[in-house]
Amino acid sequence: MKTILGVCLSIVLFALSLLNTSDTTALDSGSDKDSLSFKYDVFPIIEEHCLPCHLEEERNMSRLFMDNYEMLMEGGFNGPPIEPGDPEESLLIQKVGPNPPFGERMPMRSDRYLNDEELTTIKNWIEAGAEDN
Repeated sequence: MKTILGVCLSIVLFALSLLNTSDTTALDSGSDKDSLSFKYDVFPIIEEHCLPCHLEEERNMSRLFMDNYEMLMEGGFNGPPIEPGDPEESLLIQKVGPNPPFGERMPMRSDRYLNDEELTTIKNWIEAGAEDN
């Protein structure tokens, strides 16, 4: 009887360890920069912090419209804001940082600045190739 209980306990503990490992793997892959999506991870940040000022209908001075992926990648008066694979060379990252290369820090309202998590999400997406996914 003790042997059967010991075997059952071993099987249960083994099964629990497999579940625990797969949960951790799933969590890790969700934060993987290669799994970031423009539609689900990046665009919601743009919607919150960059729109409505950078909507095509607003005709902002920079002529940078962020209504969708195509418009964002096309860029504006100062060129394309995204350098796929190189976040530090991407104008978008430079402009939302504390010392932009020209003009004011974006967004212009300081209560809408990106937090560290949002900035990291966009940087990781750019580093992974800035795909329309």
